Amino acid sequence: MSTNTPLHFRYADLRWLAFLSLLIVVTRLPLISEMVYGDGIHYALGLKDFNVSEQRPHPPGNPLFVLTAKPFSLLGLNDNHALITASILYSIITVLFIYLICRDLVSRKLAQAASLIFCFVPLFWFEGEVPHSNTAGAAGCAIVAYFALQVFLREKKLPAIFVLAAAFGLGGGLRQDLLVHMFPLVFWTLLRHWNGWRTFLTVMAIIGFTIALWYVPMVLLSGGYQNYAAATSRQFNYHVTRSSILFGNSLFSHFRMIKEFLLCLIGTAFIPLFYLSLYW
Repeated sequence: MSTNTPLHFRYADLRWLAFLSLLIVVTRLPLISEMVYGDGIHYALGLKDFNVSEQRPHPPGNPLFVLTAKPFSLLGLNDNHALITASILYSIITVLFIYLICRDLVSRKLAQAASLIFCFVPLFWFEGEVPHSNTAGAAGCAIVAYFALQVFLREKKLPAIFVLAAAFGLGGGLRQDLLVHMFPLVFWTLLRHWNGWRTFLTVMAIIGFTIALWYVPMVLLSGGYQNYAAATSRQFNYHVTRSSILFGNSLFSHFRMIKEFLLCLIGTAFIPLFYLSLYW
């Protein structure tokens, strides 16, 4: 079991991380989509001429994911393969940070098991083979979670807090919903390690600056704030009102959506898990 400080990085860690990286590559490459799939159409258009107000890509934009794929496009890959290469890269980053989180939180053996299992989660595997930004969002969440854990484990809190703030702000550029999903964790971490208003204002400044690094160029490329806000509002009204019970979706439809999500996430194994949870 781990102590109250992070474990030292060892050669065994490096070997396992290299193994995970190779495993992701060899399991994804043979099955990648040969045609632009789903939202990948919008991301492919964004590689050519980024403008969220014209659905290149669709709102809210996720500009750092598109930016990650851009070098692969310049190297000669077609738009679909450039985006999939970025998806595979972020798949690798995700499992590496899952390993590091579990290693520091529990043990190396559990970290190896957790990271290996996560490589083969059906939905995660699928998203690493298509030109979507979901693996980028997973990587961003894993990175933020890792640095939040470091705040709890390390004796010197301030450097870890500042790195967490930067990771949170930049992570929003990979998938902007990360700012919503990971906010409770970041807020709780800062609250538990309150170090005065000066530190709090510094953290807010870091978050604001790192968000501005990707938000301002994205808005400018989209024809200004009004055009960007209008496109984002239309996207929100179309999708969120159809999926969230807070914005008009029925409770039955919401639970049906959750069931379909669980089928994609862990396959039919969720059915016995459901009965086991009732039993417990």
